[in-house]
Amino acid sequence: MDIRQTLFLYLLLGGGVAMGWAARSSGRAKPWLTILAAWVFWPLFVPLLLDGGAVEEAALPVPRTNRDELTARIQKSGELLDRLVTAIPPTGIADLPEKLGQTKSRWGGQLAWLIEADTLTAGPKASPEEQARIEELRRMQSTTVESLDRSLDSLQELAIMVQILKAPGADRPAELARLERVLNAIIELETTPAV
Repeated sequence: MDIRQTLFLYLLLGGGVAMGWAARSSGRAKPWLTILAAWVFWPLFVPLLLDGGAVEEAALPVPRTNRDELTARIQKSGELLDRLVTAIPPTGIADLPEKLGQTKSRWGGQLAWLIEADTLTAGPKASPEEQARIEELRRMQSTTVESLDRSLDSLQELAIMVQILKAPGADRPAELARLERVLNAIIELETTPAV
């Protein structure tokens, strides 16, 4: 066999592997660069094709909680909340400092739960039943992060409202009513989901 025949055979086999790779990824957008690589470097892609779905599962991105960003944001929000507790004018909410302190504790609890959930969802998936549980856990993670984000964003709104109340000429009754609504929204943050 001369070099042309060997090259023809190599590219023919590579084309078959590339078509198999394209068919395998038919549910997603076509990764053309990967298909081209499968054609040229087909000996490396054959074991991946023969392995079935395990490699494809491992290639899917796993949603991870950005721990450092969330930790820093919760810490800053906690410090802001400590400063606001003394600046908030009297409201109709009983035991406001204690309730806001509990809210701070819940933020820390939710962050700890998110970190634990990251650990649980990072492992390999053995069975469809386990995979379904992991997907449910990821859904709960997403809901928890959204809830935490809403609560932390509400705290920023609360800081602005306290500043408005301090301004001369502020409509105190209307602003106090809005302030109580925001405070209640922060206090009634969802508790940490049960695993």
